[in-house]
Amino acid sequence: MDLTKVGKASEFLMKSEKAKEALIDAFGSGTMKDDIRNRLSLVQEIAEFCERDETEMILVKGVISSFLENRKPTPEDIRETIDILSECQKDLKDYVIEKTHLSSPRSEEFNEYYAAISEYVKAKEESKC
Repeated sequence: MDLTKVGKASEFLMKSEKAKEALIDAFGSGTMKDDIRNRLSLVQEIAEFCERDETEMILVKGVISSFLENRKPTPEDIRETIDILSECQKDLKDYVIEKTHLSSPRSEEFNEYYAAISEYVKAKEESKC
């Protein structure tokens, strides 16, 4: 298991909702704030990490560059980019779950710790949304 890749996937999964919000904020906003700019760059990074196909990457890059050049992309392009990001979120979640699933026998104590940590992480993710 490549822990670096799993860690990066987990990090992108946690930041992906903020990236979606940045797309929506950028589309609705007349001005481009620095925090929105930074979160927009995440959209492209996430799509690249998820190895989206060339056509989707062209769309994502085009939407982001439009925003950075103070032009508004079409609502259809925004919707498609959000769909791509949603698919990436699902892929990231599936990847993290698959790679962190332990298949060896577990002690009762391990199961208790694992359940407590899982609940904590789930609560933390829900509080960020």
